[in-house]
Amino acid sequence: MALGNSTKTVFRSNTSGVYGTAPTEPKTLRAYKERSLHKGYLRISIVNKIYSVHHLVALAFCLKGEGKECVNHIDENSTNNKASNLEFCTIQENNIYAIRLGL
Repeated sequence: MALGNSTKTVFRSNTSGVYGTAPTEPKTLRAYKERSLHKGYLRISIVNKIYSVHHLVALAFCLKGEGKECVNHIDENSTNNKASNLEFCTIQENNIYAIRLGL
């Protein structure tokens, strides 16, 4: 998937890792370093913008229903970013999950 106005292409494995190509080396994949920055959620910086890894995975591999803008970790583990563990949800549904977890 292309992000922003970048000529880089970014790939996300459905099990682990975020990889990208640069215009100067389009056939070479390099791994992006994932960092835990906000409440245990993994994030990466691509083209000077920070992305949540779970959101990138969901955009690439999960069905997004109408009005569902948030991404929920089904097992409530914020570092488990496998596509099978993610689902899109509404803001209201996300707030219900947060209250249940005491966040």
